[in-house]
Amino acid sequence: MIRKTIIVSILSILFTLSIYAFFAANTTDTAFIPNTPDGENSISLPKAEGSLGYLISKGTGFFLKSHADMLLFLNLIEISEISSLDFFELQKVLNRAIDNIDQARITYYQLKNLAAITPYNEEVIDKLRTFDYDTLQSERSLNAVIFDKVKKLLSNGDVRGAYNLFYEDLDYLFERIRSLKPIVDSEKVPEIPELWRINQRYSELQLFGQYLTEVFYELR
Repeated sequence: MIRKTIIVSILSILFTLSIYAFFAANTTDTAFIPNTPDGENSISLPKAEGSLGYLISKGTGFFLKSHADMLLFLNLIEISEISSLDFFELQKVLNRAIDNIDQARITYYQLKNLAAITPYNEEVIDKLRTFDYDTLQSERSLNAVIFDKVKKLLSNGDVRGAYNLFYEDLDYLFERIRSLKPIVDSEKVPEIPELWRINQRYSELQLFGQYLTEVFYELR
């Protein structure tokens, strides 16, 4: 049962990868004055390489790939109860997860630095300050703890702060996942509670990004 749940989760993440990245790329960057040559932030236009929207989409893609890798990592450990554990395969999957989260971290570092020097779109910021966050949270039964983080940032017009927080969590995940490598390389299985905590952090960060996007989606 656990195995089936993990596989379904992996497929779900892979299926929603491009959708989630698309909406994230074309909503939160509207809080800024466009930094693209065409001077537009539009969901109908592809994002110019190096723009805020491009970096969000790119970073989100790497993050979700890494999460899928870690779920596959857990699945390999789970099925080892009925067959021998292939440590070579486990190492490959873990290395891929590390590489993808590192790329996500690097991309969001670029994003937060670009956002720091890009002027806000004050019209959008004003909408964020007056948005009815409580109604959205209640109607959609959003996780109150995670949504509260989103509310505190966006109700103060602090979109840059949201990017900074996302980067900090990516950096944290990178260090936690990288700490598993010496264990797996020595052909040992990491402590299961540690894997649970890592998976939980992935899930919380994914919800944080989703809730950011939901708010901006309502501002259209």
